[in-house]
Amino acid sequence: MGADRWARRTNRETFALWKGLRPGWVPGFKVFYSPVSSRPPIMVLTLNPGSSVKNFRRDKKDGLYRRLRRGDFSPPRASYAEHGSRMARGIRCLMGCRPRLVDRAVVMPVLFFRSEDYRGWRRGSRKKYGPQKRRELEAFCLCKVCEALEVVRPRAILVVGNRTLRLLEGGDLGPLAGKRAGSTLAGGQKLWQAGSWKIRRAGRQGRVPVFCSIHLTGARVSGRDAEALGRRFGRFLRKNGIR
Repeated sequence: MGADRWARRTNRETFALWKGLRPGWVPGFKVFYSPVSSRPPIMVLTLNPGSSVKNFRRDKKDGLYRRLRRGDFSPPRASYAEHGSRMARGIRCLMGCRPRLVDRAVVMPVLFFRSEDYRGWRRGSRKKYGPQKRRELEAFCLCKVCEALEVVRPRAILVVGNRTLRLLEGGDLGPLAGKRAGSTLAGGQKLWQAGSWKIRRAGRQGRVPVFCSIHLTGARVSGRDAEALGRRFGRFLRKNGIR
């Protein structure tokens, strides 16, 4: 199955799942932030769509849910380079003077349901649906990320945020869950440790190189440390021939 066809099917299935939730998850959802193509130079995995009802209303005003309801499940046509969100700005800053890399990146969250933060998702979904249903919804998303890695076949992966990494590594479904997915992240290379930051790591998902960054909007990052992160990421790209 081609990447675009798979993306349309995933949007359709997620829309049906979201529409069937009772009570409804008012903040909405989002599966892709960019066009979906095969063999992109890099795939960016973030946690989940941020903010809440305001962003749902913006997506609704832009026609996203109207398109979904009339059966248009195509992923975004505009590249991630055109996004104005704080996360998009953080990723563009991390990638530095590589506009073509940002333009060709496939970007998606590992949890599709929108919330102000992950704690808000856990608290809200547990209250509405119970812990078992929350786990089922997260498992659905992680299964789709597993599929994405197989269908999209990126040349490199950027994981943004410690919580994102924990979801990807955790449990039997986590796409980066140790030996089950052929990952060497658990014993990966220590990149650096600064202040109270947790250690970031680099490793591989099968043969695909993976770079794990701190959260680019929620963490307090000094200008000096941001430059260090950018240099490390630049070396990672050069080492793996990603342009």
